[in-house]
Amino acid sequence: MRSRCLIVVMVATAAVTLRGGDSTLRVFAQGAAADYERADTLRRRVSGKVFGDRVDPHWLTGGRRFWYRVTIAADEHEFILVDAERGDRRAAFDHAKLAAALTTARGRKIEAHRLPFRTIEFGKDGGTVRFLHRRRQV
Repeated sequence: MRSRCLIVVMVATAAVTLRGGDSTLRVFAQGAAADYERADTLRRRVSGKVFGDRVDPHWLTGGRRFWYRVTIAADEHEFILVDAERGDRRAAFDHAKLAAALTTARGRKIEAHRLPFRTIEFGKDGGTVRFLHRRRQV
């Protein structure tokens, strides 16, 4: 009941104020047109210059650990494993070792931070990492 009275009083006060001698509504801008134009170009100006800014967590069973893929440079990524309880963050696997194995298997150079997949899956033991390569699970 008390909040209804307060709302009615506020609305009545606003109505009386608007009907008063000054019928113009004053609006205060928060910036000039140039400010908004400059803000519109921000994405283009920083594109390719900011890395490691996004974390899309993929939680493992148990809800204590997760992994994510992070961009570390233009067209370069690494997979990170985080233990949220311990506050531990490390590489999800040895990127260089996996790149060397894939280089041998494919017969062409695969760089450690340009692995040919975007997602991984941990085995039930927590130590095995699987991924899709050429539409086959490896």
